[in-house]
Amino acid sequence: MAESPERRVREPSAAELAALRAWRKQRSRARAWATYRRAAEALDYSEVPVCDGAKPDRYERVTIRTWVESRALLVCEKTSVLEALDEWKDPKHPSFSFTERVSLATTPWLPSGRAVGTLAAHAREARVPIAFFGDLDPQAIHWFATLRAGGRAELLESRRRKLDVAYLGMDSTWLDWLERTAHGLLSSTIALRPVDREYWELVQRLVPDARALVGRRACELLDAGAKIEVDGFVMRHRDAFLRELRRRCR
Repeated sequence: MAESPERRVREPSAAELAALRAWRKQRSRARAWATYRRAAEALDYSEVPVCDGAKPDRYERVTIRTWVESRALLVCEKTSVLEALDEWKDPKHPSFSFTERVSLATTPWLPSGRAVGTLAAHAREARVPIAFFGDLDPQAIHWFATLRAGGRAELLESRRRKLDVAYLGMDSTWLDWLERTAHGLLSSTIALRPVDREYWELVQRLVPDARALVGRRACELLDAGAKIEVDGFVMRHRDAFLRELRRRCR
């Protein structure tokens, strides 16, 4: 069995930690991101995007699963969530996306302006709002902000929001919901590595409203060095998760 990226990454030395934190001395967001990204890349840390914000990828895959009369376009960070939303148990129990008429989409991480433009064009043509669902971690918040800004380069260059995207991802209200389920909150948390903790500090600079976005309780969890990934409880508590997402979507 292959090791996860989190298991592969080693603890940084004092010098490497200093390199990770060097972004704080940079005046622009673009330079701060580039400085941090280089330090994370030197640690072979695959959880941080290493793409150049100013250089578009030569190939990006944007996938949209759409209904003719859809009511919203939901961008999913995790494949496990997308599959749960699109799964039919049997003819009597159709998928969430079918019953709610929610079209589903995935984008690269982090999406370029062209990738975001593809989503925006579809939403305009279908006349539907766009929403995002992702984990409670720096990566997901960065991803959401990139969509909202219109692309990864656009996020670094301007504070203006080009796309109206609703945030339905893991936040403080989801944490309250987790505590009410059999899965529980503590069993869902994963420790942040030092490189992740520094990423969270950087994301708060790149996304000034990050703390307001996810709420006080979620920020306290991230500040304490923990995150939540949805894969586990989506698999174990699929029906309860879909009921809660349905409530939030509506």
